[in-house]
Amino acid sequence: MAKINLMPDVKQERIKTKRRNFFVTITAIVILAATILALIVMQGYKWALDYNLARTKEDISRTNDELKNYADIEQTVTNIEQGLQAINQVSSSEPRWSLFLPQLEKVTPNDVQYTQFSQEGNTFKASAVGKSVVSIARTIKALENYTYQKDKSSQRQKLFNNVVVTGYSKDENGNVKFDISFDLKQGVLW
Repeated sequence: MAKINLMPDVKQERIKTKRRNFFVTITAIVILAATILALIVMQGYKWALDYNLARTKEDISRTNDELKNYADIEQTVTNIEQGLQAINQVSSSEPRWSLFLPQLEKVTPNDVQYTQFSQEGNTFKASAVGKSVVSIARTIKALENYTYQKDKSSQRQKLFNNVVVTGYSKDENGNVKFDISFDLKQGVLW
């Protein structure tokens, strides 16, 4: 069958224009709606980021406030650590008096008394008083010849080295005052 166009060309053009305008309008509305939706989503994302940033800043501020309390504790712990290190250092490098003094008492003659005592490293200096010059000689000999044995399985070793008397004088009671220095041999007592 043959198609017959009964509409005039002007009317057909109008219908085509209406259709075109309808599609252009729908397309413009869809693009506008997509743009608005994209802007809303982006603004919501920005608000979420701002909210998270504000919460993170609050958390950081709260944590810093809490850490201020711990700063004092940390300083105290650091001071205690340093004190313990100092104690360990002194303990490892200085003589252990509870071991040293009994040995010095054993070796010192009965007629000699120490009046002053000082220590620098492993060198000991003392001022002493004895009955006579013989007391000085006995003290020197006793210190030079004294040997120490830690336990039954270890060997006896000399405990004192470099025994030196630097001078002596008589006091008003007839006693002899003298200064003596000696080194404690390392590794024997401890």
